[in-house]
Amino acid sequence: MESLVSKKIKDSFKSFSGEKGFVYHGSDPLIAKEDSRLLFNISGGVKYQDELLELKESDEKKVSSIQRCLRTDGMKSIGYSGRHHLFFEMLGHFMLYESAEKETKEEFIKFAYDFLVKVVGLDKNRLFVTVHPQDIITLETWKKLGNNNILLTSENTFTSPYADKSALRTEIKWQRDDDEKSLVELWNLVFTQFDSKEVFINPSSRVGADSGASLERIVSAYENKSNNYENSIWLPYINYLSSLSSYESIDEFRRLADFLNASVNMIDEGIIPGNKVQPYVLRKILRTIFDMCDTLGLNYEDAVIECIKRNNININRKEELLKIYKEELKRYDKSIENGLAMALKMIRRNGIEKVNRDFLKSTCGLPDKYIDKILSGDDINDISLLVKKRNN
Repeated sequence: MESLVSKKIKDSFKSFSGEKGFVYHGSDPLIAKEDSRLLFNISGGVKYQDELLELKESDEKKVSSIQRCLRTDGMKSIGYSGRHHLFFEMLGHFMLYESAEKETKEEFIKFAYDFLVKVVGLDKNRLFVTVHPQDIITLETWKKLGNNNILLTSENTFTSPYADKSALRTEIKWQRDDDEKSLVELWNLVFTQFDSKEVFINPSSRVGADSGASLERIVSAYENKSNNYENSIWLPYINYLSSLSSYESIDEFRRLADFLNASVNMIDEGIIPGNKVQPYVLRKILRTIFDMCDTLGLNYEDAVIECIKRNNININRKEELLKIYKEELKRYDKSIENGLAMALKMIRRNGIEKVNRDFLKSTCGLPDKYIDKILSGDDINDISLLVKKRNN
């Protein structure tokens, strides 16, 4: 989804990149290339991983991008942390072994800091940075830029799982209020500078650098919001969803909004729900949406149509996209009906006391809300009627 603020920040980033000599590249698809070892692009750096590992040379030494990303780790916490999303956009800039350590770090750090302070207009006094205690050049660079909100931490390292490469990191964090404990990461800058699995061993003559900055978090900092779901990207859609229901828990509407936004963007890119790899991820997301809509008492079709509009997808494609949701709901309900029938046979044979949650979940494939009904003594035939009614 997009707001006027997020669009302005993206447009400014593209212009600023060009002014600083970085070649801007548009986003790759959500599905990562097969040789990336990932299902989805989880950051802007994925597309440059071979260049950063010096497995291949790049003709362009300074590049930037705004990458559409999808991360499925920690799906259970989506909607609650206020900082993490399934689908999100990441600003990034990359220096692919153009120069030595000092020149690379000075130019790279200044790019990120100037963009946040001079272009976006964030208060520099609320920007804190983390630096490895032995990363003297990074430390001096930050001081030269006038930032003395420096936090030293030995955790600012990175080791590549794919090659004998390791790196030092520096992070830019935003102080959400007057409490230093309220820091949230805005920008992570990684300097690949050692030809070994351990930092400070076999330093490279040239340094590779990559970065990732969450668009959603930058918008929240600009608008002085402590939670991403309160910023102009998310709040209007969450308010719309809550207007469709009498349910009062805002966290559930945030969670639903996040899953809907991910699903619409996945389907828009041509991903179809299925039983293998990326299609299976979409299937899980869609079925979670159906369950949440039932719990919240709202129509998923209305929610999907509104999400299509807010993602600036051609509204004439709404029936094409909705058809995928409708077909998946039918498959889901059929699998639930089969699971209920299996559970009913087991209960008639052995009694309800012999049927546990694990059996109903793993063997019968039933979602928690139906398991709760069964274990509380509800009639399975009545539950089955509710499922059949959903598709009529």
